[in-house]
Amino acid sequence: MNEKSEQIDSRLNIEKDYDQPLAPAQLASVIVSALPIGVAKQATVEMEGKNYPFIDCSFSAKKHAILSAAVTFLGGHGNHPTFKKRIQLKSWYKPVCHKLTKLGYYVHFLGVYHYEGNVVFVDFATKTYMQRKMHNSSAFVYVNDLFRAMKDGVATRIDLHGNHITTIRRNVFAAYLEGNKSVLSDSALFNIFKDFNGEMPFSNWIHGESAIKEMQQNKWSKWRETEWPGWYLEFKFATFLAQHKTSAIVYQGNEGKKKGSLDFDLVFPIHKFYGDLKASDIAKNASPGNDKENLLTAIDRCDRFWYVIYEHNTIKDKDCGNEVTRFRYEFLLRHTGSAKSPLSYASRMKNSVRFRRMMILELNRANCGDLLSTFHQGHQPNGEARAEKFLINKRNVENYQVFHYESE
Repeated sequence: MNEKSEQIDSRLNIEKDYDQPLAPAQLASVIVSALPIGVAKQATVEMEGKNYPFIDCSFSAKKHAILSAAVTFLGGHGNHPTFKKRIQLKSWYKPVCHKLTKLGYYVHFLGVYHYEGNVVFVDFATKTYMQRKMHNSSAFVYVNDLFRAMKDGVATRIDLHGNHITTIRRNVFAAYLEGNKSVLSDSALFNIFKDFNGEMPFSNWIHGESAIKEMQQNKWSKWRETEWPGWYLEFKFATFLAQHKTSAIVYQGNEGKKKGSLDFDLVFPIHKFYGDLKASDIAKNASPGNDKENLLTAIDRCDRFWYVIYEHNTIKDKDCGNEVTRFRYEFLLRHTGSAKSPLSYASRMKNSVRFRRMMILELNRANCGDLLSTFHQGHQPNGEARAEKFLINKRNVENYQVFHYESE
């Protein structure tokens, strides 16, 4: 029985309502009508005496075969979040995909979302799905994916299983299939993070002493800070960006911030939004975010915001004789001439960390209310209340996560 779930209309409004899936004949019609006249046609491929339908289209001598299905809510009477939708991967998709590939086609599993006349296409890259048993299997998409496509034209996400999901607004579907680079998506940004992750010492234990020394020797101003894993992450990422001379991501840090700019680590100048790097203990369900007012201003001004979270295992220094705490005290005395008491911050100091995975969470006006909660930081030394900050929930982030990386 049809149940109400989150829907998005052409004005980017999100509301609770029943699905409005298109019938198979309507699916084919809406796909063909989204492409230039004469480019696409309905076709069939024969296997074992039976004909299976697909959309046949060609761009720049590249042949595309589209196997389509309606995007609908999972249902389940409260067992699934209302922002989670799917297409059903039919059992015949796999053999048909193999045959069409041999015939020279690039095959798409295409979901078609429809609500109040609003249509969004969902391209599920076939590679990872073809490794599954297709019987009763689903490919998932979230309302935030649909929202991002409606806002930006094209939106790409890599989920925790390595599936590549691209959502496409109907009016840019032809440009997307043609491979038009002017259709903006986030793939180029994801590739930068992939390259950085390839250089980051994932799965290796990083000792506080070596990290602090490396930052100090490279004149990284934050080598003095107690929460060294986060500053070490920023040091490595800023160094990577400088070496690769990319203009798509700018690390502005504390020293790089311009007067009047918002207080965030990252700027994505081509895509025109902000982000922040976070190192977080993998065992904790939440991570401290940013100043509440600044974050809401960034989302309001730029339509979205990225939290780039690197999660790590942690060995506490208090379980290792406070060796990093003592080293840091002596290192500060040697290089700055001053330091607090030898065991200052000892109870919270990290001895070693091992980065295991990272994720990018996108916040926008469609989803930020569910991911964030407010926490109070207490008071300044002068007695004034500190600005409120957000706390980032790191669990159940399906509707926010746009990129995921897991170390081997």
